[in-house]
Amino acid sequence: MHWISSWRTLGFALALSLATSGCGVPHYEVTGKVTYNGAPLAKSGGKIVFVGFNGDQAAADIAEDGTYKAPGVVAGPNQVAVYYPNPKASRDKSTKLKPGEYRTSIPPLLTPSSYADATKSGLGCQVAKNETFDVDIKGPKIP
Repeated sequence: MHWISSWRTLGFALALSLATSGCGVPHYEVTGKVTYNGAPLAKSGGKIVFVGFNGDQAAADIAEDGTYKAPGVVAGPNQVAVYYPNPKASRDKSTKLKPGEYRTSIPPLLTPSSYADATKSGLGCQVAKNETFDVDIKGPKIP
């Protein structure tokens, strides 16, 4: 009788570990093009991030022509974030200002910050094998 209880415990532990290990959830490469107001932004440093229904995340760099390849995106529904960091915002801010000069606020992103949060961007896709996901984000003109 004792050995039956041990086997049940072992079986339960094995089933629980398999259920929580992510086995069986396929991941695929997603390719596509990101445009800003209908055209590639032609700037480096952009990122696209996929957040799957199970919390898995995959990210890819966006090339200057807007194309990207994101490996390891979980199959199924994904929320998506897109952002381009502002290189001017990362300058050393320790420089002293001359009398009468005022530091202007430099936004941390070139693109609207609403697109940088996958839960608020309004962007999403259903990922399957050989998926292509093109996205056009909108915003004010970038100098």
